[in-house]
Amino acid sequence: AMAGASMPSIGLEQLLAVNPAWLLVAHYREESIVKRWQQDPLWQILTAAQKQQVASVDSNAWARMRGIFAAERIAADTVKIFHHQPLTDVK
Repeated sequence: AMAGASMPSIGLEQLLAVNPAWLLVAHYREESIVKRWQQDPLWQILTAAQKQQVASVDSNAWARMRGIFAAERIAADTVKIFHHQPLTDVK
């Protein structure tokens, strides 16, 4: 991580060492690091990429929102991603 950074940084090689089955990505700007990684041949080694289990999530809801509304949104996103169906009760 960079000194003074609010979040630790991770490289593609570090991600490959963990090799998650799923990857949930919040794109904070148009040119995100994940979009660059997807162009790297190493990306195809990643289990989540091979199984097409890389999902985008709303960066505002997942990182900036707080309280019950954020919890409901994150829960709804999680159900939609992992069960491939939307929750009708949560907006």
